[in-house]
Amino acid sequence: MTEIEEKLKKQKKIRSRVKKRITELLTFYSDVPVKDIKIYRSLIEHLAFIDVMLQEYQEDILVNGFQVKYQNGRYQSGLKRNESVDLFKKWYSERLSDSERLKKLLYGEEKELDDGFDDFINS
Repeated sequence: MTEIEEKLKKQKKIRSRVKKRITELLTFYSDVPVKDIKIYRSLIEHLAFIDVMLQEYQEDILVNGFQVKYQNGRYQSGLKRNESVDLFKKWYSERLSDSERLKKLLYGEEKELDDGFDDFINS
């Protein structure tokens, strides 16, 4: 399989996982009026994408570790921090703030909601 075919296969798999996660998130918000879901659907889709990418970063960290080898030219090589570590931290923080914002938009301040994020990221 060529590199392009592998990338396309991985892309298709990620898109499928995002679609599945969108469906899961929509079930958590099933008590919200459909018109509100339509208004904020793009935010829900964004959260689903972040959830899947967080799993990707987490898997990369588990497989490759916190440091990865690099090769800059013939004589420059060594270890550098795995970029997935920084991306995971950044996206995790963004995920928490975006989910809190969505909760406030859909329910106001008073409702506690568990959107299954912890179970999803640990699956």
